[in-house]
This record gives sequence, C-alpha cells and structure tokens, in this order.
Amino acid sequence: MKDDFDHNDPLWELLGKATASPASPFFSRDVIRAIRNQESPRESLFATFFRWAIPAGAVAALALVLSVSLEVKDEMTTNPLAATDFYETVTFSEVAGLEDLVASSAGWTWDDVAP
Repeated sequence: MKDDFDHNDPLWELLGKATASPASPFFSRDVIRAIRNQESPRESLFATFFRWAIPAGAVAALALVLSVSLEVKDEMTTNPLAATDFYETVTFSEVAGLEDLVASSAGWTWDDVAP
C-alpha cells in the first residue's frame, strides 16, 4: 500500500498551485440543517417494543418488590411474634458440641491449622 503512493505524481504539483477557498460563515448551520432535513429510517416494531418494554418491566418489577416488602412489613407490625418464628424452627442440637470445640481449640495457632 505504501508503494502505491508516488511523491512525483503531477497531481501534487497541481494541488499545490490550487487556491484555498474559505468556508462560508454559515457552513456549519447549513450542514446541520441538511442533516435535520434528511428522512430518518423507520424504527422496526421490534426496536419500538423493546424501547418501551424494558423500562415498563423495570417499573413493574420495582412495584412488585415494593408491594411485597410493604406486605411483609405490615405482617410484622400486626404480628410481632412472626419474626421469632424462625428461631423456634431451628434445632440447636447441631451446635451442642460447640463449647467443647472452642475449649479444645484454645491453644491453636494458624501455623498449626494450615497444611
């Protein structure tokens, strides 16, 4: 590609002799007007659907989360013992030996534990 460029091409001499024409003071305004006057392509039904479906879905999900959280909060205010129901279902037999485990590991250091 670099080899196709010829520095001795007569076109460069011709371009060097050409006078520069200044741009009109209203050039940028005319370009913007031409761009605005162009017809924009029609959006597809698929794009239009997703333009509105994604925000509507997010609003619906937010409303659902809000309504569920308000319902749970309402249940907690009407039944204050509902929060303690969880602890009634937990059996502590699994951690019954925890005190013995802590007592036996009192002299451990990380060097003893690490492989």
